[in-house]
Amino acid sequence: EGHWLCGDAEDLPLADQSQDLIFSNFALQWCADLPRLCGELSRVLKPGGQLFFAVPGPETLSELRVAWQQVDSEVHVNRFYGVGDWRSALEQAGFSQIQLETDNQLQQHSSVRELLMELKNVGAHNNNAGKLNTVTGKQSLQALYAAYEDYRQADGTIPATWEIIRVRAIR
Repeated sequence: EGHWLCGDAEDLPLADQSQDLIFSNFALQWCADLPRLCGELSRVLKPGGQLFFAVPGPETLSELRVAWQQVDSEVHVNRFYGVGDWRSALEQAGFSQIQLETDNQLQQHSSVRELLMELKNVGAHNNNAGKLNTVTGKQSLQALYAAYEDYRQADGTIPATWEIIRVRAIR
């Protein structure tokens, strides 16, 4: 029997070795300190406990990243951890039987605006250290829309790549 918990993944409000299973879907990528996160997940899992999660990988939104690079030098798209980063942090935290799988999913959108609104509506935001806290101006958005046109497909849609990393590990 399980229950839902809302808490800081880097400082879980759970007792040591109290959980048989931890499952997370597209949440752990927001944690800034990967070794601390994996140590905390290890701390609360019982020996033999299982960890399952899915997170976006570094190729996620690559088209958007490249289009923004044509507009300015700011970092507009999150830099997500890769498979090697996750494996290393999990190993350091004492996990074993680590299985990592990746695959790319391609979403199609009618416009860049639609893509940006979808990201906003799911609560995604720029989590990069050192980013400017400014509102994106109309000229910058128009330049982004123009740069993204390089990716427009024959059917009129624009693609957005999502690299999905799926992880299973044993404590």
